[in-house]
Amino acid sequence: TTYPLKLVESIPFCGPAIVSCGKGTINYVVHSRNPLLQMVYGGLIMGGYTIYLVRYSHMVPNKYLSIVHVYLPHAIVGVTMYSFYLASTKQPGVITKKTFKTFDHHEYDGFLYVRHRGCRTCKTPKCARSKHCNLCGHCVARFDHHCPWINICVGEDNYRYFLLFLFLTMVLLMYATFLLGLLLFSEMNRLNIWKATYRNPATGSRETAGLFVILQYMFFHYVDLCGLLLLSVVMGVVMFFFLGYHLYLIARGTTTNETAKWGEINYVYGNKKKCIENCKKWMAKNDLGREICPTKDLLNPEKAPAFQERLVIEFPDKRPPNIYNYGIRMNFSKVFFPHEHQQGDAMDRVVRAQHLSKKKNK
Repeated sequence: TTYPLKLVESIPFCGPAIVSCGKGTINYVVHSRNPLLQMVYGGLIMGGYTIYLVRYSHMVPNKYLSIVHVYLPHAIVGVTMYSFYLASTKQPGVITKKTFKTFDHHEYDGFLYVRHRGCRTCKTPKCARSKHCNLCGHCVARFDHHCPWINICVGEDNYRYFLLFLFLTMVLLMYATFLLGLLLFSEMNRLNIWKATYRNPATGSRETAGLFVILQYMFFHYVDLCGLLLLSVVMGVVMFFFLGYHLYLIARGTTTNETAKWGEINYVYGNKKKCIENCKKWMAKNDLGREICPTKDLLNPEKAPAFQERLVIEFPDKRPPNIYNYGIRMNFSKVFFPHEHQQGDAMDRVVRAQHLSKKKNK
């Protein structure tokens, strides 16, 4: 307990209660699954939409906006909120003992993922590319990340709905930038503000208003319109790059979770000599508790240690390839049509297993 907390706890009668309440609030906001950011998202979208309806919808149509834009905002907001609902309610692909066979269709690469391991937390079999989410309390197939904006994990079964949500949110923000920008521009023309003059307080003479003075005037007299426009521009750019990042991950055949792991791997291979020396020093100071994995089994899914338990000296000489990169077209197909590939990949694995079994018997 830090000194400020002790100071608060020392307050007679209510001190301990205040500290307990504070810790509980922080734990709820930071360390537990909650709908707070969902409420923020819904409040921002519907709040901005309400301001537009009440304050500025009567300005459409005008010289710059046709009658189409009387109806288009309602349609875009409607489909965006529906995509938000889908992304928030579709299950990501929860792995249980009953669903394990459904999601066990990815190959084990013997490096990031090894066979015959169970989740230590929920005690279910562990599929390749899966991960346990501490916030949701279960393992998720092809785990990407836990998204607090939709209050659910993004995984194999709902990744496409998450991408639809990102895309439509980006479209909404870009359209809002276009619509609000033209509304502001039309209002500036109606006021004929380009020819406006003002009294310079320093000289006392009247001068033609420059762009900065015009923008300052419009901001103070149309603060809600300018605020919504600025928010749309900034968040539109953020959403554009965030969606682009996820499309980039799909094209490479990886996930946010796997990208973080590959980041650690790349660091080791970039600093391998130093990492091996540190590993040997650590082994000298600590009881290892298990034998070093033989070199021939370093990429064997049946015998290799799990990535999180693997020592640096148990890394292969060359960086292993990402076996989940099937090419851009197939990578996107597996994201947008997961159920078709779940069956197809499972059949392929059975055929390959039978082929290997025949080769061994020969």
